[in-house]
Amino acid sequence: MNRYSAIGYVVTAAAIAADLAVLSGAVSSLDGTSTLLVGQATLLALIPAAILLFIGARRSTGRVHKFFGYSFFAFDVLLAISACVAIVLIASGQEPA
Repeated sequence: MNRYSAIGYVVTAAAIAADLAVLSGAVSSLDGTSTLLVGQATLLALIPAAILLFIGARRSTGRVHKFFGYSFFAFDVLLAISACVAIVLIASGQEPA
């Protein structure tokens, strides 16, 4: 595993852990909409993680490393895009379903 993949995996794990901590009520001073907004903002850290994982997958030589690199890249991109959509919906005044 190269350093790009390793850093990408660490950033992905940290962003998801921070999101789960915020959404589970670790910050009690936030109301519902603010909690959702902060939780989705933490998922925006997955954008640089996805870039790192893509670079790491491209530089990997083994099939398993490439598979996991590209899989986590797709997972990170999907979560980051959904976070962007949720932030836009919250900013426009609509609650996501």
